[in-house]
Amino acid sequence: MGYIINPYSYATTGSSFENLYSMAFDGVDDFISVAHNTSLDVVTANHSLSFWMKTSTGNVQVLMEKGRNEELAAFIINNKIYWGGSNGYYGGTTVVNNGNWYHIVFVADGSSSEIFINGSSVATGGNKIEASANTDQFIIGKALYGSARYNGIIDEVSIFNYALSSSNVSAIYNSGVPDDLTSYSPTAWYRMGD
Repeated sequence: MGYIINPYSYATTGSSFENLYSMAFDGVDDFISVAHNTSLDVVTANHSLSFWMKTSTGNVQVLMEKGRNEELAAFIINNKIYWGGSNGYYGGTTVVNNGNWYHIVFVADGSSSEIFINGSSVATGGNKIEASANTDQFIIGKALYGSARYNGIIDEVSIFNYALSSSNVSAIYNSGVPDDLTSYSPTAWYRMGD
């Protein structure tokens, strides 16, 4: 696992917020393990997960997850983003393993759930996806248990203990330029090298 210069097509240096790095995973043995912390127990039905990703390989990959019941879990299955868990579902028809950067946001509001890609809603779930308290690690780059590993780049992973609004998601996407998330009060925010 290594730092890479963030290959976005714009410069974000010279301002109060800089986005210079992201993390590259080789699909073999690279991953990040975040020790259990109660701040990651998104036990209410209201929570959100946001991240940037880029990959061009693999049909089944695990980007991240926490807990045996796939809390805070993001996968690529059938070339599309998949929100894991007991009521998991695909993020529409967008193919996300084509070598392009994508901003992904999962939002659960207590009665339903929604997936956003690049600031736009692409799928909704009739069932809420509710995380549960556990003492497992939060793993980025592979499954907590199992062998499906991620071969690609991840940046700006953030967890919120509330449901982001569609206007929040659009602002965080920021027309494709990662921005400062401080004003959104993330429970956790992993800058991936910055």
